[in-house]
Amino acid sequence: MLEIVFTGIGSAIFSIVVYFYKNWRKTVNKDKQIYQNYLWWIQLNNEIIKNMKHSQSTIENSCSQFHLLEPYTLNYIEIFDDSLRVQMLDYNLLVQRALVKKGISSTDLNQLEFKSQSIHYALSQRIKFIDEYIGKFAVSSFILFFALPPLIKIIANKYLIRSNTDNKK
Repeated sequence: MLEIVFTGIGSAIFSIVVYFYKNWRKTVNKDKQIYQNYLWWIQLNNEIIKNMKHSQSTIENSCSQFHLLEPYTLNYIEIFDDSLRVQMLDYNLLVQRALVKKGISSTDLNQLEFKSQSIHYALSQRIKFIDEYIGKFAVSSFILFFALPPLIKIIANKYLIRSNTDNKK
């Protein structure tokens, strides 16, 4: 009788681990692909910006070739993802302004270039993070994938985010 109970518990635990393992692999691969797609569009827009700065194409023609980024919907580590989401929204606003006006001022062009480099760096670092830490085939990566978001949220809430109630006397 005891064998049946322990076999059932072992099977249940094994099934849960396999479920979380498949979820981990699927999520990591999907997220990496999404980051690579964003990098592709950023690089295309960077080439357009570079051509505009070196006057290799007309401003109107170049502005019509800009590509908007799809909405950023990932939410793995809330603080970091919210920051990237805001950067991408600002970036898209500048691109939309250039598309609508069919032109762009030099300050907006410089700002667009800076935002594009910033987003490019952030996305590259996320791909590197996936490759080196949470995407490797190791037990530590498997545990880190599930433990890191709640850990960072606890640290951020305790040390970084100050609520208005703390300031009352």
